Amino acid sequence: MQGRPGVSLIYTLNGLLVQDLNGLVLVRLLSLIQIIAAAYLCLSWFDKITGDRPRSLLLSVMTFTLPSFMVAVSWAGCSVDPPTILLSILAAGFARKTPFNKWRGLLSGKFWLAVLFFLLANLTYAAAAVFYWPLVFILFVEEQRKPVEERKGQFLTAGAAGIATYGIYAVILKIIHWFSAANHLDLALPSVYNPHVINLDFIRKIVWFFREPFFNALNLWNIFPNWLLPVLLALIAGAAYGIYLMKNGWQTLPRIIGMTFVFLLLSFFPNLMATSDLAFYRCLAGLGPLILLITYLLLNYILRAKGWDKFFTIILFAGIIIGPITANQTIFKYRALPSLIETNYFTQQFENIPLRQDVHLYYSGLDADPAAVRYDEFGTYTLNFLDDLAEIPVCFMRIKAKKENYLLAEVGTSQGCFIPQCQSVFFFWRHPGYPKARFMSRIYVTTWLTRLPSEISCPTRHISLFHLPGRYQGQPVLR
Repeated sequence: MQGRPGVSLIYTLNGLLVQDLNGLVLVRLLSLIQIIAAAYLCLSWFDKITGDRPRSLLLSVMTFTLPSFMVAVSWAGCSVDPPTILLSILAAGFARKTPFNKWRGLLSGKFWLAVLFFLLANLTYAAAAVFYWPLVFILFVEEQRKPVEERKGQFLTAGAAGIATYGIYAVILKIIHWFSAANHLDLALPSVYNPHVINLDFIRKIVWFFREPFFNALNLWNIFPNWLLPVLLALIAGAAYGIYLMKNGWQTLPRIIGMTFVFLLLSFFPNLMATSDLAFYRCLAGLGPLILLITYLLLNYILRAKGWDKFFTIILFAGIIIGPITANQTIFKYRALPSLIETNYFTQQFENIPLRQDVHLYYSGLDADPAAVRYDEFGTYTLNFLDDLAEIPVCFMRIKAKKENYLLAEVGTSQGCFIPQCQSVFFFWRHPGYPKARFMSRIYVTTWLTRLPSEISCPTRHISLFHLPGRYQGQPVLR
């Protein structure tokens, strides 16, 4: 219903891999392998603007350590991003091999293969499929460096493939919407992620785009944006355009700036069309790399014009040091550490809960500021996601059952078993010593203690964000 059938497929496959918390490590490992593969595939693309494989390697490392890819490899929930990015690269690869030969190029098999793979990417996760557009931008830059008579119009073909894909995707969304409405499936669709409602306030959306997602992307690897890097990049852009004006005049400059503006919008297109303002870092998979490529081109142009080309390699080496180190520190401090703290806390909480006894879990402090939060991606806890409150006991009871040699025969949840704010999680256990018997236990999950129904008469276990180790007097652990 959200126009993401590929997400359902990937999450289903993940469910087969994940039986406990250790399974999430495998999901993240697979994401890391896919991101490395994407970085390798992009080397030939970066060769087009660097003309040098070592520099392409440095640029690839800098690109794939940006925050979008930090999230992709450190959060199992974002395991849809890497395959989407790979599909986008394949789409751009087929588009690159199709010259714009009037209408014949648009009728070639490679053109429609590009459309097919880009469509599959959008049907998986449209917000990450925009990685396609930085690659098309590279084709545009390559065309501008050639004489007019040698240009093959590959970026026009790639652009046409992208636009055709969005048209087909829109038709598919219409069909899904019609089918969902006809079968009464549209009722539970969250408005935040509703692809069937399109933003029409373009001016407000573009202003927001430059205030938040664009500003975030200008900060490159820094997830706590400030004005330092944006001002520095603005000075670099001003210097580059000034040198270009002195050497080439102003005739072609408006077209270059205009096309760059178009590519910036295309690299965030799905979120610009959404009615909600969604600036998540996982949605910067196109915008972040595009800004890094533009920065590379501008800086390279300035230093070559001044005859300081050797200094550019030094700057690239500085970038390859800053990028991975920042990514490592960010992932550790704002992804791995909160997860470790929370996992140890829950393990301790469930250690003394008998498998065959009913328990009431009371959650509180869920609206407390998580540690150094950046959207729902950095510094957040599972307790911040209200939809996961009933799944937490399922996960840790599985771990406990494995230690005590019990087998989980069946598990289920019910919403509003006695009151709307209550969820019931029931377990059916088996034990090798009693092969024909099944033992049932139930965990009641609530977010309040007053006016509890009389049916909940079991012991209560209090779980709160403020009980996590390192949090004192309501202060986040990482600040």
